[in-house]
Amino acid sequence: MTETTWKKPTYFADAKWKTWYKIGGFVLLIEGITYLMILISGPMIGAAPGNNLQYLNALATHSGIANFSYYVTLLADLVLIPGAYALYLAFKHINRNWMLVATALIWIYVAIDLLTFVPTALSLVALSQQAQTASVLATEHSLLATVPLSQFFGWVEPPITFAIWIAVLRRANIGRFARVFGFFLVPLSILGGTSFLVPTSTYLQSLQLPALAVYAIFFLGLTEAIFRLHTKQAPIVQSVIRK
Repeated sequence: MTETTWKKPTYFADAKWKTWYKIGGFVLLIEGITYLMILISGPMIGAAPGNNLQYLNALATHSGIANFSYYVTLLADLVLIPGAYALYLAFKHINRNWMLVATALIWIYVAIDLLTFVPTALSLVALSQQAQTASVLATEHSLLATVPLSQFFGWVEPPITFAIWIAVLRRANIGRFARVFGFFLVPLSILGGTSFLVPTSTYLQSLQLPALAVYAIFFLGLTEAIFRLHTKQAPIVQSVIRK
């Protein structure tokens, strides 16, 4: 008696988007590296973003590191735009609707982060270096008040996209590295993000650094997955013209 084993068929992406797959792999690699840099520079600032004087004082003391960290965050946001589009093109044949949802969600996150946290953080760094007049203090406290909510959104909304990507990668039978670490990233990011609304919880705060580390590994896993895509030319559909 011979035993046959069933093997999941290889997923083939449309070969006409090969250039985009290369772009996607490159920018996702940058994304992973930026999170490694944030993982190192974030603790060097001295305090996590929040609506408190400790954060403001940390920015004043470590303004150079803070500026570097937030410009790296800006880069991380920007490269997600082409990165998410490349993933959509690569895996849209698995489930076009869910990939559209995932792409839209990550682009919404980028837009909101670029409009809220990034300019707020950079402005706070600049203000922390000025003479602390009444007007400067009023502006600082106004900006600080927006930080917890913007950080909560930035940590909790993207995992919805990640969960979709993980499910699609599983259907395509590719990117096991990204799928494994993504499984841990989703709850870590959500719980770490919740700490911005519950600043008294040291347990939730302690999950932020592990989440940043897994963010980096997850995106490096996505890089590996998209670079290892198998491709084939999509069939050409010809229309029959009846005379």
